[in-house]
Amino acid sequence: MQPNDQLELPVFKPAPEQKDIERFVKILHVSMGWMTARQIESRTGWSDRKCRALAAASDGQIISGNNGYKHTLHASADEFHEFYGRMTHQGKEMLARAERARRIHHKKVG
Repeated sequence: MQPNDQLELPVFKPAPEQKDIERFVKILHVSMGWMTARQIESRTGWSDRKCRALAAASDGQIISGNNGYKHTLHASADEFHEFYGRMTHQGKEMLARAERARRIHHKKVG
């Protein structure tokens, strides 16, 4: 890559493939514990970014945290509550940010 070269980033990210979602869910279901992104990458070749996308597309079957990824059915009550609290907090922060931006934009365009 030359100094003036630019990386090509896709405008639209393709949706995760169902077969990959199912594979990720199965890997975590069989492992019954936490798996780090590095462990998953060594088994599948998937990047951390892909793991995050697959977890998000898993219809709630995969939770994530500081320890990595885990099948929801194998999460303890404490693990699930930590995940749920973090996700709802992030969601509220994102909604608040969007509302602040809407107000600023509304002042400009009316």
